[in-house]
Amino acid sequence: PYSINTEIFSPTDRSEAKYAIDVAPDCFTILVGAESAKERRKGFDLLMTTLQQLRKNPEVEMLIKRGKLLFWSFGGSSPEIEKLGIPFRSFGYVNDDRKLAQIYSASNLVIVPSYQDNYPNLMIEAMSCGSPVAAFAVGGLKDLVTSDVGMLAPAFDTTELAKQVARGILDPKKLSLQGQLARERILDLCPI
Repeated sequence: PYSINTEIFSPTDRSEAKYAIDVAPDCFTILVGAESAKERRKGFDLLMTTLQQLRKNPEVEMLIKRGKLLFWSFGGSSPEIEKLGIPFRSFGYVNDDRKLAQIYSASNLVIVPSYQDNYPNLMIEAMSCGSPVAAFAVGGLKDLVTSDVGMLAPAFDTTELAKQVARGILDPKKLSLQGQLARERILDLCPI
């Protein structure tokens, strides 16, 4: 793993982080980020299919209709996300590490839908901020994202990834524990 500043990328209280970003504390937030949605290896098309599959879960769909689920992103976005009918917010490009850490801390879950990736900063920074990661079992993702710190689906199996994300949405206490363990894993790998 790349080294990161684990003092900057550190967990803050999720409710406080959400409040600071103007999101209700009881709203479940899912984050994705990439320099560009057009970069094929980052799996934007896989993300879109995963989110379409996710909407097939009636309990998740009810949360969407009640305004209790928010999907957000940073980096290069795409109007395609907005067409899914899931509440969406883009932070655009975030060049401030402290602001980025706040966004991670406010996220209940981070999805990294890459076709190929080594140890993406998105994964390492999110885990360092105590946010569990959902990803496909590819590259370095499969080395760090295990069932104790997140969710790993077989490579490119969007149906399975959607099922795992739905289970996470419906069990926020388990996700919170996974986030704590994710932080511990990063501290073990990337000490200052």
